[in-house]
Parts: sequence; C-alpha cells; structure tokens
Amino acid sequence: MSSKRFKGGLFWKIFAISVLCMLIPMLISLFTSVHLSKKYLTDSSSNRLLNISAEKRNQFELSLFDIEKQGLSIAMQPNVVDTLRKAKSNSTAPNEAELEIVTKNLEGNFELANGLFENIYLMYNNKVITDGIGGASVGWENETVGTTESILIRPAVGSPTTGRPTMAIIAPIKDNGKQLGVIGMAIELNALSEKIIDNNAADQNLKTLIVTSSGLVISSTDSELVLNLNFQEEDSGLQGFFNKIASEKTGIGHFTLDGVEYISAFSDSDKYGMYVLSYMPVTAYMKTIVTLEIILFAVILFSILIASVVIYITIKRIVRPILATAKQAEQLADWNLAMTIPQEHLNRKDELGKLASSFATMITNLKSMMGQIIDASGHVAASSQELYASGDQVGKAAEDVAGMIMGIASGAEEQSSQIDSALLNLNSLVKQINEVNESTVIMENTTTHIMDDINRGGKSVAESIDKINDLKNDTEGVSKVITDLGNTSNQIGEIVELISGVAGQTNMLALNAAIEAARAGEAGRGFSVVADEIRKLAEETSNASSRIAKLIVEIKNGVDTAINRMDNSILSLNSSVAAIKENEDVFSVINEQAGVLNKIVAGVTQNVKIMTESSHDFECTMQDIHQASQVFAANSESVSASSEEQIALTEEIVSSSKAMASMSEELSSLIRNFKI
Repeated sequence: MSSKRFKGGLFWKIFAISVLCMLIPMLISLFTSVHLSKKYLTDSSSNRLLNISAEKRNQFELSLFDIEKQGLSIAMQPNVVDTLRKAKSNSTAPNEAELEIVTKNLEGNFELANGLFENIYLMYNNKVITDGIGGASVGWENETVGTTESILIRPAVGSPTTGRPTMAIIAPIKDNGKQLGVIGMAIELNALSEKIIDNNAADQNLKTLIVTSSGLVISSTDSELVLNLNFQEEDSGLQGFFNKIASEKTGIGHFTLDGVEYISAFSDSDKYGMYVLSYMPVTAYMKTIVTLEIILFAVILFSILIASVVIYITIKRIVRPILATAKQAEQLADWNLAMTIPQEHLNRKDELGKLASSFATMITNLKSMMGQIIDASGHVAASSQELYASGDQVGKAAEDVAGMIMGIASGAEEQSSQIDSALLNLNSLVKQINEVNESTVIMENTTTHIMDDINRGGKSVAESIDKINDLKNDTEGVSKVITDLGNTSNQIGEIVELISGVAGQTNMLALNAAIEAARAGEAGRGFSVVADEIRKLAEETSNASSRIAKLIVEIKNGVDTAINRMDNSILSLNSSVAAIKENEDVFSVINEQAGVLNKIVAGVTQNVKIMTESSHDFECTMQDIHQASQVFAANSESVSASSEEQIALTEEIVSSSKAMASMSEELSSLIRNFKI
C-alpha cells in the first residue's frame, strides 16, 4: 500500500482521534491545574501576607505596650512621685535637687532606649519641667496631655523638632489617686518600626508600611513615602483601597502605586489608631504561577509525545491486519478469489484475528460456491443445448408428420369425391336398371364401368389404410419424442431448482457479509460493496432461474398438450383405419354384388324385380359409404390442424431452449470473471 494512501487512511484517522482524546483531557487538566494552582498560590500568598501583617501588627503593638509599661514604671518611681507630691502640697515648684535626680533618671532611660525615643519628659502643671535630652524639649506642652488621668496615646505626627514621625505615650503620675503630673515619651517611630518592617530580608519583594487612621504613612520600607503619602488624598488614587481598609479592618486588597500593582494584606491596630500593611507586587507571586504553568506545560507536552509514540506503535499494530484485509477485499472486488491473508494476521487472538479469519473463511466458501455454480452452469448449458437439439429434431419430425397428414387429408378428399362420383353412378345405375328393359347393352356397359370404379375404389381404400397406418406409426414416434422432451424438461427443472437454491444461499451469504461489513463500520465499506454485488448477482441468477422455470413449465404444459393431442390423433387414426377397413369390406361386398350382377346380366330381363331391389340396397350402402368418407375427411383435417399446432409448440420449445442456452452462456461469462 502506498505511503500516500497510508497517511490518509484508517491509521491516521485512529491516530488523530486517539491523540485528540488524549490531548483534550490533558489540556483540560493543564488549565484546571493552572487555575487551581493560581488560586492556591493566590490564596497562599494572601494568607501569607495576612499572617505577616498580623505578626507585624502584634510586634508593633507589643513594642508600644512595652513602652506603655515603661512609662507607667517611670511614673510610679518614688523619687518622681515624692518630688511632685511635695511641690503640689507646697504649691511651689519642685525642688531643684530632687528634680535633678528625676532628670538623671529620665536621661538614663533615654540612653537605654538607644534612639527609640525622641524625648522623655516630665510635665507639671501642664508644663515640661525636665526631660531626658538636656532641656531641649519643644512643642510637647499641652493642657490635654498634662491633665490626663490615664494612659494617653497621642496620634502619630511629624516631630516639631526633627520632622520625623513620632508618637507620644503619656503616663499619669498619681499619688493616692490624685493626678500630680505626667511622664511623656515621644517615640521615634522609624526606630521602633525599623526592625519590624525591615525583617523581610528573605523576600526582597515583600514590603510593609504603617498608616494612621487618617491615611498618612508614618512608617515604611520606602522612606520617601513616610509623611509624604496620604491614602485619603485624591491625588494618591488610593482612596478606594483605604475605604476598604477602614471598613474591613483586616483583609486582602489590591492597590496601584507608581504604576505598579500590588497585593496587600492589612491589619487594624485599633488601640493605637494605625493600620499595618504588608504588600508585594502582583508580578512577584504571578512569577511563581507562570513558572508552574511552564513546568506543567512541559510535563504535559512530554507526556503527549510519549503517549503519541505509544499510540502510534499500538495503532500501527492494530491497523496492519485491517489494511491487509481491506487490500484483499479490493482484490475480491476485482473478481479475484485467488488470494490469501498472511498467517500472522490469522493467528491473532483478538477481534482483528477473528475478522481476518472470517474473511478468509468467506473467500474459501466463495471459491467453493463459485465452483459449484460453474459446474451447475455447465450442466445447464449442456442440457439447454441437448434440449435445443431435441426440439429441433421434434420440429422436423412434426413437419414430416404434418406433410403425411396433409397427404392423408388430400387422399380422403379425393376418396370422398370418388365416392360421390360412385354414388351418382349408382343413381344412374338404378335408373338404368329401371330402364333395363329399354337397353340391355347400356346396362352391360354401365356394369363394366361400375366394376372399374369399384376396383379403383378398392385400391384407393387399400392405399388409404397403408398411409393411415404409416401416419399412426409416425404419430406414435412423435408422441414418444415429445414424452422424452417432457422428461428432459423435468430434469432441466431440477437443475434450475438447484441453481435457485445456490442463488438463494449466495444471497444469504452476501446478506450476512453485508451485515458483518456494516458491523465493521468504515473498515468494511469496500467489503460491503463486494457483498452487495454478489447479492445482486445472486438475485439476477435467481430471477433467471425463475424465468427458466416458468419457461420449462410452459414447455411441459405444451408437451403435455401435444401428447394429449397426439393420443387423440392416434385414436382418430384408429377410428379412420376402422372406417376405411369397413369401406374395404363394403367394397368387397360391392365387388361380389357386381360379380353377381355381371353373372345375371344375361338373365336381367327375367330377374328385373330382384335386381331393382338389390340396386336399392346398394344405393343405401353407398350412402353409408359416402357418410363414412365425409367423416374420414373431417378427421383428416382435424389431424392436420393438430399437427400444425404441434409444430408451433415445438418451435416455441426450441426458442425457449435457445434462450435458456443463451442465459447459461451469460452466467458462465460472468462466473469466468472470477479468478479462483
């Protein structure tokens, strides 16, 4: 089989469908995996950001809470409380010496904080009276701050001294529940949040910023954003995102900053009025998804290549016997039965092996059936030729019989004419007898003439008997030939029944083959065409056999009719022979009477009365002979008509035999197309 045909045939169709059936689930799996992975990574990144944001918020709150405790601890120190209690009791300014001790305490705490505080100061009567930075405090005095009865957390603002973001925690100083003053701690937020927001060294893309409840950034990995970015400002384009933060408090969102899209987790620190945001570029976690997509695509592509190779090898092994069987079917369509299927395909134990084995069995059966059809068609052709030859001989014999019967009919008419003439002469004789007295000479002459006529009539009767006997013998011969023809027709009928049976079996085999081809689907299409052609040929053979059977029935009916008519003809001939023999007897009687008449002519005068009576009897006898002669002539004409009808039937038999022989030749010609 050519490569071009192989590439466009069943193999590549099955291969394409198999690869497609494999490719579609894999692609679906790829897209599903990518989608689920993307969702998982997104959720994972979101949860990670949420955890980071919550952790940083907790760290931030813990740091501020420690500062609160530190502030309360300072506010509860005895030297601080005693100094302010004495001043409060005396309504004077605090003692300088005692205040110096407090100052050193504040300076010590400031130094221990290692830059965490911008300032630690002591307020009395709403004024800063000492601090930990050498009395350089500016802008911290405030009546609300100075009179607070509990821990007060001031909003983060830019420092009036450094301009950096700061946040003040105010701890009241009390003595027996009476507010004496406050310890204020101005926290350097950059120092406090530096370690918290910058502990993302493992992930350079992860950033953190702290936003106040008003939207102002007070701490960030990017220092340029601190105190310069306000989420509430319209120009920032972050108002929607900040509203989401304000409403949800904790969650996940997206925002765009400087043209870069970020995914962010936010967590609310309600106590300190801040939001901690941990964020990263969307492209950062999408990079992992893209990498995963590439890996999945490569794995699936490799799997498709491996599976395609396996499918290619498997389908090639499956299709090879189908293609071999299809090739054999093509040869079968070209009338070639002399072919074999490779044994390796027949030895397969699967459905393809069954298909090849069934096809090989079908070819074997077709060979056997075609051999039987060839033998049967040969017998039919030979029988047709024999029938044709026999019919031709019967036709010739019938023509000979017809000629003889025509001669008999002609002789019967001549005899009837002679008897008519004899009857007229007899009438004349009677008249002459009546007038015998007038002329004896005339009577003697008439008697002599009558004797001559009687002799000729006797000879004619004898000849008629011989011819009718010959006709009877010929008719019996024709009857035997026609009977033999009927027996031959019966034998042909049996042969036709055999052909019809073979054609019926062929039709059933073709129908079964068509059913098997339909089950095979596309692979059995060529075989279905062959089976259909075989079925049509079987139907044509069956139809031809039916027509031959009808013709044989008609021939048989014609033969039976001819036999019956021949039997009737024989009976008629027998009757004619009996009648003619009776005429012969009558002629003998006439001859004897004529002899007597001749003897008594001399004494005619004396015996006129007796001669007259005898002439009357003779006249009656001649009337009977005349009637018998007419019946014989009519029977001869009937036999002649039957003979002509027999000839016509014989010609019809010959024509039918010739048609059957032609059909047998046509069947043989069709069968010879097969190469067995």
